[in-house]
Amino acid sequence: MRILITNDDGVSAPGIQALAQELEGEWDWVMVAPDHERSGSGQAFTFAVPYSVKPVGDRVWQVEGTPVDCVMFAFGVLGPFDAVISGINRGANLAWDVFYSGTVGAAFEGARRGVPALAVSLDVTGHSDRFHYAEAARRVAEWMRAGIFQAIPPGMVGNLNIPNDDRLLTRPLTWGRWGNYAYHANEMTVVPGQEHQWRCRITEPPEPVRREPDTDGALIRFGPVLSLLPLQGFSALREPPLATLDWLSATQGGSVASR
Repeated sequence: MRILITNDDGVSAPGIQALAQELEGEWDWVMVAPDHERSGSGQAFTFAVPYSVKPVGDRVWQVEGTPVDCVMFAFGVLGPFDAVISGINRGANLAWDVFYSGTVGAAFEGARRGVPALAVSLDVTGHSDRFHYAEAARRVAEWMRAGIFQAIPPGMVGNLNIPNDDRLLTRPLTWGRWGNYAYHANEMTVVPGQEHQWRCRITEPPEPVRREPDTDGALIRFGPVLSLLPLQGFSALREPPLATLDWLSATQGGSVASR
């Protein structure tokens, strides 16, 4: 199995380095990752502007672009690949995080290209003394041996979140429903002497947040959790809602594409 590994923390980040070290000797891997941190880049890619890609080690490529740029380059130049792993990210990607995460964005790009894709994140909240990347990488390898790629349906991304706690990360992997909470722009202050300008900082959501008991954001407190995220094309509505039909009928003469 030939695996592309990427991330949004940068090619030298400890999470992706720990993952590569753990996969070495058992899986054929290629690393293609950004030249610096690109957290929050989501599924953005570089359009109509040249960017550089260069080898920086054996099977390691550095990209002057986004995580999606990395996947595009890898599949276009270095492929084919049988699977994609994005991570191990510094920080969890739970609930609405997945809309903004470059880690998850890279995994989505892999899934769009028809291969199983995992986004892997380490929940470091409240654990700044030590980051258990090596232990998390060992868990990922364990789940790979157990066939986790075969458990991801086509059109889905496996979103793995692992607690940064040696008492919790060894627990069995559980299923968690995709949760519902968001980041907030807060700590806003007016720029002195400049009207209608603010200094804004994006921070983690304040506690408590809406974490229903069976969601990823709640279950991460008890052990590793897996959620499945649908590609947009697979999750789009097949039939318009009644409100949409009513609006089309009232304003557009009932225009609905023929089936």
